[in-house]
Amino acid sequence: MGWRVRSRAAEFDASAMISLGRASSCFDLQDTLTWIKARLLFVLCLTDRILPTSLAPDAMARLLEAGVRTEYFEIDSDLVGTLQRASTSH
Repeated sequence: MGWRVRSRAAEFDASAMISLGRASSCFDLQDTLTWIKARLLFVLCLTDRILPTSLAPDAMARLLEAGVRTEYFEIDSDLVGTLQRASTSH
């Protein structure tokens, strides 16, 4: 996992995230949530400033209201570091 994370981080373009954020504000996908048939794992990181965990209650309510089988999980940034160190030590 370590090399994949480093590779993705090296290729990531922060301006792409801004563009995606702007584009997402132009569309209301609430009516299409019922199209989701797969189980959904919704994961947010406690220290993420772009997608904070405060978004979860509203998002989860909307997903569950639409009948989407959803599980929510918060990742602690300390845990992420622990997992990364463990995966690179093998």
